[in-house]
Amino acid sequence: MLVSNKGFSLVEMLVALVAGLLVAAAVTALYAAVIRANSTSVQLSMLNQDLQATLNIVARDIQRAGFKGDAAQILARNSDGDPIDASGNVTTLDRSAMFSAFTLDASGDMSSTPRDLQRLSVAAPLYDCVLISYDADQNGTIAGTAEIMGYRYNASQNEVEFNSWDTAADQSCTATSGWLALAGGISSTQITGLTFLLDPASGATDTGQRTLVLTITGQHKQNSQLQLELQRRVRLRNDQF
Repeated sequence: MLVSNKGFSLVEMLVALVAGLLVAAAVTALYAAVIRANSTSVQLSMLNQDLQATLNIVARDIQRAGFKGDAAQILARNSDGDPIDASGNVTTLDRSAMFSAFTLDASGDMSSTPRDLQRLSVAAPLYDCVLISYDADQNGTIAGTAEIMGYRYNASQNEVEFNSWDTAADQSCTATSGWLALAGGISSTQITGLTFLLDPASGATDTGQRTLVLTITGQHKQNSQLQLELQRRVRLRNDQF
């Protein structure tokens, strides 16, 4: 009586084992790729959120710069561009802009002379720090940390910094104390640049207002390949110059 042996031969077992290993490797590679893509997406989303939030905070204060309870009268001009009072007479009322921009050199000194933006074909007024004040409580005077402030980029710490002062006399981009990290620092986002560009560079437009172009760049600390640049145009609504 003949007995037939059933099952796989050694060759068949080896072929099946190799095929199974190839399928397992493909599935594992696909899973790893999905995990990496998801991690990259989360990191990019966090980077974008941090940069957007920073621009939102700075832009809101810049839009308020120069506001006072009597802002309409402070901004009044005659046909020659001279400031006038309620009766239309030329006046010498305080016309301080309550907005100013400065550059910071390598030694930390402050200058009102802008740097050239190298990636533009023409020289452009580029600044690293802005000083702002406005009448937040609309009482006609400007005083206190809620109304006198500044924003700057600290290249040595890769962060955007915020400061506030009790009096305008203390307001300075080179103040040695009081600066707090607004973005960057210990967060997952490393700020690689923050610049302010005035358009036009000087002088009033037909509406008596200028635009400030904010450009912020950053990268994720754990993944330097993830880099992002965002830009925001902000109208100086109470520009007085």
